[in-house]
Amino acid sequence: MEKVFRQIKILSIGKMICSIGISLLLLGVINTTFISFSTHDLSFFIYPLSWAILCLTVVLSFLKFFIRRKKCFQFVVADLLVIILLGYWLLRYDFDLQLANWKLFLFGELCILWFSIRMLLECNLISVEKISWVLLSSSIIQSVWGILQLYGFCESNHSKFDITGSFFNPGPYSGYIAIMVPVSLYLFLSTKCMKRYVALFFLAVLLCILPAGMSRSAWIGAIVSSVIVLFWQNNWIKYWYLKRKLSVLCLVVGVVGIAVGSYLMFNLKKDSAYGRLFIWKNTVCAIWKKPVFGYGSCMFPVAYAQEQTDRFRSGKYTATEERVAGNPEYAFNEYLQILVEGGCLLLFGVVVIVAYALSGGIKRRDYGLCGGLISLLIFAFSSYPFQYPAFCVVAVIIVASLSTKRTIGVGNNVYGHCVLVFLVAASIFLLFLQDAPKGVIEKLDKCRYLRLTDALEVAEKGYAMLYPDLKHNADFVYEYGLCLSQQKKYLESNELLRRSMLLRCNYQCYNALGGNSQQQQNYEQAEKYYYDAIYLLPNRIYSYYRLFLLYAQPEFYQPDKLKQMAKIVLTKRPKVYSKAIEEMRGEVKVILKEHGLNLSN
Repeated sequence: MEKVFRQIKILSIGKMICSIGISLLLLGVINTTFISFSTHDLSFFIYPLSWAILCLTVVLSFLKFFIRRKKCFQFVVADLLVIILLGYWLLRYDFDLQLANWKLFLFGELCILWFSIRMLLECNLISVEKISWVLLSSSIIQSVWGILQLYGFCESNHSKFDITGSFFNPGPYSGYIAIMVPVSLYLFLSTKCMKRYVALFFLAVLLCILPAGMSRSAWIGAIVSSVIVLFWQNNWIKYWYLKRKLSVLCLVVGVVGIAVGSYLMFNLKKDSAYGRLFIWKNTVCAIWKKPVFGYGSCMFPVAYAQEQTDRFRSGKYTATEERVAGNPEYAFNEYLQILVEGGCLLLFGVVVIVAYALSGGIKRRDYGLCGGLISLLIFAFSSYPFQYPAFCVVAVIIVASLSTKRTIGVGNNVYGHCVLVFLVAASIFLLFLQDAPKGVIEKLDKCRYLRLTDALEVAEKGYAMLYPDLKHNADFVYEYGLCLSQQKKYLESNELLRRSMLLRCNYQCYNALGGNSQQQQNYEQAEKYYYDAIYLLPNRIYSYYRLFLLYAQPEFYQPDKLKQMAKIVLTKRPKVYSKAIEEMRGEVKVILKEHGLNLSN
């Protein structure tokens, strides 16, 4: 009997060590998306993420084959939906344009991570509670990071903001913190002894840094999801029947509080709110033209730029809309972006997976992860979390955990072994196809330095070498196009500038195209490009300035249009005032004086 107890104790210790090891490995998978790079390119996160997921699959295979867990792996509806959605996204992706090849690797790794999490849970190698602690630990790392940035011990990743964590601005950072608030709250409510106090401490840390991010979307997500977790955990529905009057009073107070809070948050950053409303307005109009299948994967910048240009060209806009218009990379609403790129079919599939996960989580009383998912879904309504690998990894972990059943049969598990072999092979294959980002970043920095020092031919060779790895990067393609333009290689430059417009809604590409046409003495085409820049973003003075210089050319001299552009440059209120505005206005006055023109006439 003593020998049996000793064996049980050894097995328990081994299981605990195994669970802790997997938890740390899973935390490492998440933390690979926190690595900072000197160049803002989300594709650089994929390489370290691929290494971490490969390690996870290898460890999972070792535990499955050598420890010989007898638990069967069972496919669920969510597994099939994930495969279908991935296949649909690939079908809608344009492999000729190759606008975002790095997303092919990202979605491949996320698919591997999905099945790895499912197998870890079904084989009882880790529990949902431990996954919750892993996710919460990652948010504490971000919180401490943000606090250090706030007090000047660490530099932020953006010169205009004090707090960014590992992200590039406070918005996504606050959203990540907000996801973990309901998770921490649930752990505080559901655990006992030391775990309860640790969860309370973590919750306090999260709430200390969350307001500093000034993200209204994150605040709303954290508050609403926390209230829902409290509602589920305390079974507040019974109070509706037991204390009806008090419940109605609380409901009225809550509605009034929401209304007042919404008004205050809207006015906190009014122009930002109007800007997002304008983006949504244009996005909805674009969706209306192709509602079923959308425009194709990664085609949002193209669809949005065309819609915004058409709106300003038609004159159907307000002064406020003109003032807040910009060059958005994303729709600031993940659901609208899904509709633009994949249509109703893709959004329907995503909704079904989320609904399946939430229903399963509620049945199994996994309220913490359900609350975290709800917070993420609310944040995604007015932000762009799924454009960051960190949010994608967290979303996959949460949804996969909630989609996994707890009662699994015992028997021959051929499917599980086949899935494991495929996961390891796929991880190795995806990693083999990638290059380490460090070498790419170093070469890119050298190319930029060479271009700025007018070593254009050498810089061009460097850009050409980097192009296969960075042709998805709008900034890189734009810089490459300017480098060719500086060498008077206008045709090649135009090709790259047009590609840059496919990657990002950027009015400067039209200005650069206009400059190339002007250098080729194709003045009518240059005029068209400058007007395209104006119609895309009419609140930027630079495009009017370029038109002014074009009309001042002796070969294309048009005094009436020259005076019209001069008046706009001199009187138009800039969106962001800078020294460059003063310089442009000073040059306009000099040129007008040289031509003997007076705007008062």
